[in-house]
Amino acid sequence: MGFHLVRAEYPLASSCADRIGRIGEKRNEPAIALFGHLYDGIVRFSLGELCNAGSNFERCRALSDPKYRATATATAMTAEDPFVMALAWLAATLARLGHVTRGRETIVEAPSAAREITNDHSPDSTLRYADDLNALSIEHGFPYGFALAHLWRGWSLTEQGRPREGLTLLTAGYSMCRGIGAVWGTSWFLRWQAEAHGKVATGRGRCLLGNLSISRMRSSDLKIVRPQPSYKLRSLLVFTVVIIAV
Repeated sequence: MGFHLVRAEYPLASSCADRIGRIGEKRNEPAIALFGHLYDGIVRFSLGELCNAGSNFERCRALSDPKYRATATATAMTAEDPFVMALAWLAATLARLGHVTRGRETIVEAPSAAREITNDHSPDSTLRYADDLNALSIEHGFPYGFALAHLWRGWSLTEQGRPREGLTLLTAGYSMCRGIGAVWGTSWFLRWQAEAHGKVATGRGRCLLGNLSISRMRSSDLKIVRPQPSYKLRSLLVFTVVIIAV
């Protein structure tokens, strides 16, 4: 599932998500069935099928049940808290559907839910996780993990007030992802670069996607980024929609 998703092979990723859901139903394991909906929602979100994605994520609110969250940990289905994942994806989906207030209300739930398990969700902790991932990726030869370690460390340093160092790592990590065909998550990685550019220089982040200039993004803003007339676009016109709730 994850391999196909990262490579933007959405039909194959959707098929895997469907199989996960059917396995959960057959075994009468609701937690696994809900994971099928969660992963299918992520695929639908990536395809722009936001209504279908939202329906899947809404069903995943049932993952708030402690026994389902424990199942995810015990079976190592995901390193993340599935309920927090569902809330974050639902918030992003609602915002893109125009329900900005509901999206912000939903994302506010996520930190509280995360703290029910641990309080360690700071840029400092992300930096530690990135260092661990970097070491493991070097040891076992995981190119995608190596790229993600650069991206997470770059984001962490930027948030800690070291945007110049962060930008170097973000740029390198994004280049690594593209080099191995990992295209999923591009809009997030470019947004992080744009934010780092803004903190390094004049407060206006510029990040090129093709020849697209991304305008400044501020936390608490919902922006649809449109191309500047002075830039010649390639065959695809990309609109990046970002919501950051604080």
